[in-house]
Amino acid sequence: MFFEQDDNLITITGRYNHEDGLIVGTIHGNVVSSRWIQSSNDRSGLFEFTIATDGQSFQGSWCYGTDVNRRDWYNGWDARRVK
Repeated sequence: MFFEQDDNLITITGRYNHEDGLIVGTIHGNVVSSRWIQSSNDRSGLFEFTIATDGQSFQGSWCYGTDVNRRDWYNGWDARRVK
């Protein structure tokens, strides 16, 4: 997965290999709220993750569609910085 922030440090974009995934979102403090889109299978949804205080990792949740009802969210979207 690759993320990039724009110059105003509020908007992020990213890509991931699974199903040609695209992420577009915003950062508020250490919380990233975003939408994910998989162009090769026409699926999309929301995710929210919290960046660790050292800035080297994040943990979060995701869901299909735009339903923000937490019982429909899945835990386990996490990563560690490699560069």
